[in-house]
Amino acid sequence: LLRDYEKWSINSVCRWVKSLQDINKDYSDNFREQGVNGHLLLTLIDDAVLQDLGVSRVLHRKLFLKAIDELKGAP
Repeated sequence: LLRDYEKWSINSVCRWVKSLQDINKDYSDNFREQGVNGHLLLTLIDDAVLQDLGVSRVLHRKLFLKAIDELKGAP
């Protein structure tokens, strides 16, 4: 699953969001509503976009960005 992250569908991104530790699972609904797929997740997501996606807590945004960085570094 991790290797083809840039080709992930919206559903795959939502499953990934739900799998993250210490992050509200309801955020996946916001990602779905905004049509976030793997390409968008890895090329456009930054702190401001996460705020627009309803991730209001700074800690959660930092956790998201860390998890995205980990995806980018996946083999």
